[in-house]
Amino acid sequence: MASVTAILQQAQSADFATRSAAEQELLRLEASDYGAFVTELATLLANEEAPVDVRQLAAILLKNSVASRGGADGAGVAERWRAQVSAGQRTAVHEALLEALGSVRGGTPVRRQVAQALAKVAGLDLPTGAWPELIERLVQPMLQPGDGYARRHGSVEALGFLSEEGALAEVLSRWSDAILTAVVQGMRGGGEAPTTTPANKEVLAVQRAATGALFNALAFVAHNFENERERDIIMLTVMAAAASPADWGLRRDAFECLVGIASRYYDKLALRSPGSNNLTYIELLFQLTLEAIQNDCDEVAMQAIEFWSTVADEEASRLEEAALHLSNAVCLRIVEQAVAPLLPVLLQSMVRNGDGADGHAAADEDDAEQVSWNKAAAAGTCVALMAQAAPDAVLQLTVPFVRENSQAQVAWPRREAAMLAIGSVVAAAAAATSDPKSASLLPEVLPLPLQALETDPHEAVRDTAAWSIGRTFQRQEVVDLESTLLRRLVQALTRSLQDVPRVARSACYALSSIAEATAAADAAADAAAPTGVLSPFAVDLADALLGTAARQDADEYRLMVAAYEAFISLLQSVAEDAARQLLALYFSEVMRRLEASLSAQQDGALAGAEMSPQVELQGMLCGVLQALVHRSDAETLNGTADRVMTAVLRVLGRNASAAVHEDALMAAGSVASVLEAAFGPYAEHIMPYVLAGLRNWQAYQLCVVAVGVTCDLCRSLGRAIEPYADATMEAVFMALSNNDLNRSVKPPMIGCIGDMALAIEGAFERHLDVAMNMLRQAALLSVQMPVSDDDTNDWILDLRQNTLEAYTGVINGLKSDGKAMLLVERGHVEWVVHFCERVQEEVMGDEDLLRSVAGVLGDIAQTFGPQASAGIRRLAWARTLLETLRNTAQKRSTRETADWAYQLLYA
Repeated sequence: MASVTAILQQAQSADFATRSAAEQELLRLEASDYGAFVTELATLLANEEAPVDVRQLAAILLKNSVASRGGADGAGVAERWRAQVSAGQRTAVHEALLEALGSVRGGTPVRRQVAQALAKVAGLDLPTGAWPELIERLVQPMLQPGDGYARRHGSVEALGFLSEEGALAEVLSRWSDAILTAVVQGMRGGGEAPTTTPANKEVLAVQRAATGALFNALAFVAHNFENERERDIIMLTVMAAAASPADWGLRRDAFECLVGIASRYYDKLALRSPGSNNLTYIELLFQLTLEAIQNDCDEVAMQAIEFWSTVADEEASRLEEAALHLSNAVCLRIVEQAVAPLLPVLLQSMVRNGDGADGHAAADEDDAEQVSWNKAAAAGTCVALMAQAAPDAVLQLTVPFVRENSQAQVAWPRREAAMLAIGSVVAAAAAATSDPKSASLLPEVLPLPLQALETDPHEAVRDTAAWSIGRTFQRQEVVDLESTLLRRLVQALTRSLQDVPRVARSACYALSSIAEATAAADAAADAAAPTGVLSPFAVDLADALLGTAARQDADEYRLMVAAYEAFISLLQSVAEDAARQLLALYFSEVMRRLEASLSAQQDGALAGAEMSPQVELQGMLCGVLQALVHRSDAETLNGTADRVMTAVLRVLGRNASAAVHEDALMAAGSVASVLEAAFGPYAEHIMPYVLAGLRNWQAYQLCVVAVGVTCDLCRSLGRAIEPYADATMEAVFMALSNNDLNRSVKPPMIGCIGDMALAIEGAFERHLDVAMNMLRQAALLSVQMPVSDDDTNDWILDLRQNTLEAYTGVINGLKSDGKAMLLVERGHVEWVVHFCERVQEEVMGDEDLLRSVAGVLGDIAQTFGPQASAGIRRLAWARTLLETLRNTAQKRSTRETADWAYQLLYA
């Protein structure tokens, strides 16, 4: 093999041609002899005489070559590792990585990168037993003081990155005692922990790496927390690190570890510590966190605040679940006990030092880069969570703070803190309180942000006041939408759209919140009413928002995006009378802006994937167009559909940005949903972009959008989608079979199978076997996959829902052409019934999912006749489920579906 060292040096050349040629050569070497390639990289890592930058690049290449990407499950990577790397080569890689962990030359960065590469290799070999001595080899240096700090640092870094590999949790749990012993020893500095500043850098590197390793290991040390002695050692070691005078970074990392402990082992916080005069851990932690919040640097203080945010969030969740009878988990009411001494400190922390950064958290995640996450914002978030856990105590202590600091004569940072308190605390507490005394405080404080927005001379106060109004309206139960205050609010916010960009952006957020709140109020009052609360203001608001989006400084603070998003919220929220006005007045203007932006692009030029201003503008305008089309009807849209689709297709043809393709495809999907069969002439032009999106697994969000548009087209075109069915199903089946597919794509893509079957009816027969195999695999995965967190649980429920809905689509599609019995003949009924049984056993609280189960049972009974019905009637759970749903379900649609299925089976 050619000298990898020389190639890696060339790959970092400033000369593009040299660098490009080297990169291509590396790809060729990896493809031609993967085993030799990874062995050479690992050997290079262990060579301390090699240039440091070359070793670092070798570590990155090795790590990337064995790491799954794009949300994949890693099966393809593991298969390549086992098939193309021999046992001897794997052993050579193992030994070289372990040797490289002790590198002195290159220091901490090289050892950390080696540790990352080692963890990825271990992720492939530990589960198969191919590296049985690894943990012992990593633990050993931590228990033998004679080993140098370089090796100890590298070893504990490796333990940390190993613990971060979720797939290894079960394997590592068998070694948790040894790992914890090594990590605790590392946190203590190996018996040589620094106690004064300046600290020994090598010792600190070991301590910080060990603290990070403990944080990552929390997932698999539950049994150690059940042991009093081991729990006490862990807790006291972490608290000692959090109080260490040696290094603020170590203290911050230790507090982050305490945050993880509070999240995973909340129930242990009230237990007593034998090693600390039998005080409870929370008593010790209260003093520790209070000291950090008041006296440490902001980086440490913010993690100490995060500890209390975590406790408050946990308690709020437990109280909510208890109120809904969803859980028996005990709430220790720690927040309630800590409010009196802790809340004043947090409220003072919300007062900033006069910097120019935002004091409030981002209105949404897209604005994150424009909003500083600082101590004031962290404190505001924490107090908001405390307000949900102990609303009365928090509200009664916060209102005096607001009252005192909202006066015109106090310094602007204190006035801003008062606005932050209202947005963070008052609305949340007011929504949760049932105490009339607490509720009586609201009329005094809720108008204060409006007053500040209208009169305060400092832009930071006006900015936070507008944000506070938006937060308040997100809590619809605490505002009176019928009051005269609403008119004054809308007028003030409309004026604020002409303020400096940061204030205008927050005004957009507030208007979005008001629009959504009024829509909910309109629906609650009378969903069929022709007018609504916001109708008198709709045109003026729309005009102001479109003007704001076109400001010369709209690129600051992402004001353009905020204004168009607020316009979209307005369109989606207003009643029918206002919607008709907005369509008549602004449809042409939005089209004019989109067409002007397209003309501004150089003819024939394909914009790159980066978000240039024109590309971003086109994406936003496609989003506005989608909202306009959605509020339109076929009669209105028929005359302008050509113009809309021409613009959308131009956007798709001229831009490579995946994000813009998402917006454009969704606009096309809305047109299809409105026009239905009349969309036929546009199908051949849009389908190439839809198919490209379905095949773009790396840009998984675009892939999800393409799936949604495919479903729109199936529902709109019906049998007319058949010319594109083969290519579509091929793309869907290939995506579902690909190991690199992000898991978020799978549920909607499974559901898409049912929409296609329903659309093309009997013609779906040629896809039936592959499709049903996909559905069966999805069903099995959804009942076998372990639930590791809330996101995974939600994903499993979504996959089950889409699998059931897809099966319903297949049954009814085939039945339309008299081919449903193919499902019986090919064995695709019994496993579905078993799947329904498993689902209903596990999700008694998910009414939507249970309605789908009832629907499938009814479809089977109706489609396959007496024999199938008799089989279901023998299942006691089926009758119990249907009787329960038809009598007690909250939603009318669920009761009707269950009653329909019951009548088919038991009447």
